[in-house]
Amino acid sequence: VTISFTQRAGEPIQGRLKVALLSTPFLTVPPKNYGGLERICYDIAYCMAKEGHAVTVFCPNGSHVEGCEMVYFGEPINSTQCNWLEEEKKAINIVADRIMSNGYDILHGHNWFGFEYALKVKKPELKVCHTHHGGLNMDWWGKTKPPFSLNMIAISKWMQNVYQSQGFTSRVVYNGISLEEYSFKAEKGDRLLFVGRLDSFKRPHIAIEVAKKTGLGLDIA
Repeated sequence: VTISFTQRAGEPIQGRLKVALLSTPFLTVPPKNYGGLERICYDIAYCMAKEGHAVTVFCPNGSHVEGCEMVYFGEPINSTQCNWLEEEKKAINIVADRIMSNGYDILHGHNWFGFEYALKVKKPELKVCHTHHGGLNMDWWGKTKPPFSLNMIAISKWMQNVYQSQGFTSRVVYNGISLEEYSFKAEKGDRLLFVGRLDSFKRPHIAIEVAKKTGLGLDIA
């Protein structure tokens, strides 16, 4: 995966970037078991550090990414049974001064409520982008119109269409994966695999339809 930030179209920024990645207070980076966006946050941080950039990851205690500086919110919550908005608000307040004073070239949010933009309101010169890893909570995101454009990143064309229907423009950047962990195999197996929670939003029923139509076995994890 090649990551390139551009100042103007076709003009990549040269040299070493000072990058901050903002994860959630819920799970460590990388997650010890389940954890979608925390895994992506890890992969991006690891690969950017490997490319020679100065990367800081804001995340819960117990997180570690080789070659990166870690700044902690506190102990991971390890539960979804909480007030997500309040927990992310507490987390950003713990690290806000550090983010505001460190002169990052870019602050990349991987959270649910985009609190990096609350910091941009206070310090407009902050360069911010936000990758959202699910549907936008319009009770929060739709409250007010921000005084600047949002640099939203969608993880698929389908999500880009969802955000567009809610009034947000975005660019599609697919999640990168570590080829060290997911190596290419020319010889395929004879079964299908669905990995994800059993929720209509994740479309397990589509996987079942495909299995029926192709006559292939399906494993659901």
